[in-house]
Amino acid sequence: MSLASALVLLAALTVSAAVLLIVVALVWWLDRYDREPLHLVVTVFLWGASAAPLVTIMVLPIIDRWLQGVEGFQSMTWISVGLFTPLIEESAKGIGVLLVVVFSSKFDNPTDGVVYGTAAGLGFAVTENVIYGIAGGVHLYNVTGILILVGGRTLLSAGVHALSSATFGGFLGHAVLSGRRLAKAAWAAVGLVIAVTLHGCWNLGLTW
Repeated sequence: MSLASALVLLAALTVSAAVLLIVVALVWWLDRYDREPLHLVVTVFLWGASAAPLVTIMVLPIIDRWLQGVEGFQSMTWISVGLFTPLIEESAKGIGVLLVVVFSSKFDNPTDGVVYGTAAGLGFAVTENVIYGIAGGVHLYNVTGILILVGGRTLLSAGVHALSSATFGGFLGHAVLSGRRLAKAAWAAVGLVIAVTLHGCWNLGLTW
């Protein structure tokens, strides 16, 4: 990669991160009647950008190695893309939101869950864009290719991460409002299933 292409990649990733941070700030600001503590939103964003990708990087290779030992691995690849990858990623991002539920009294309704879920999802997207940007940028020697890669991921993939995690967060908000433990667990489980389904459909669509 030439110096010019490297500078373009760095600039594109910087602009991408700034745009996603602005979106998180906008979602936080729109919650005008019961705005969440900014430091908690930032913490969840950082969880999505650091701990969640680390968990994903550690767990997914283990699953891939297991799949390689399964007969008919080629068909199992679709299960990995459509199920295991979104399940691990959504669970890793969701832990950050769940920690707010457990340790903070500020999380008390579905809107709060949407705010925190969006923060976790877009934090994850920032790091994922950097990883894909660097990996793809090594093979993309032209400025146009780099801009399409980073721009496309910022507009599309980041949106999927935000939507999926916000969905899970919203269902956690309903869980907080529920009185019974079984109802709380059911709300959380349904939210995770929907988040994984949304994410998995996106992954399968891209693969096909």
